[in-house]
Amino acid sequence: MATNLEFITALSSTGTASVDITNIFSDKYDVYCIKSTTFEIVGTSSQNLYRRLLDSTGTVISATEYASAILEGRAWDSSMLESRSTSQNYMGVGGYINDDSTEGTGFVQYIYNPYNSSSYTFSQTQSSSWNNNASRGLVMRKSITVHKNAEQITGIRFYVAGGTFSFEASVFGVK
Repeated sequence: MATNLEFITALSSTGTASVDITNIFSDKYDVYCIKSTTFEIVGTSSQNLYRRLLDSTGTVISATEYASAILEGRAWDSSMLESRSTSQNYMGVGGYINDDSTEGTGFVQYIYNPYNSSSYTFSQTQSSSWNNNASRGLVMRKSITVHKNAEQITGIRFYVAGGTFSFEASVFGVK
């Protein structure tokens, strides 16, 4: 696989419930990389970071068209946790942040064939975060996901289920 990254855009947002990155996918690339070094909860609620794709009209795809598998490793547990779903209305990213934690999270996400209307959109994500409940420590997650509807995708929404967050990310095309 090619490994040269070409910068497309960067964004920064503070105190928001969702962030849309619009019109980033095109026929120029088959693979995209989204890197985030900042995801922090604003306020006092524990949250996971989620994502939904945006179709060619900019509409958020919130139907149960996503499937995923997640592997999670935790510093305080010698076993790995596995979870999978074949029908959900979002794509998990990982990056759980506790309400008493000031540490953020980071992730790298590769998205495959989003602009190709004849193909499903796939992604793989790796994230690390800090679980501060009872001073537990580092959490890593690796996930694979698929949007099970072949349609043209032009953007992506990141959001939390409740509350607000701060977020910084960069988007790259992979050559």
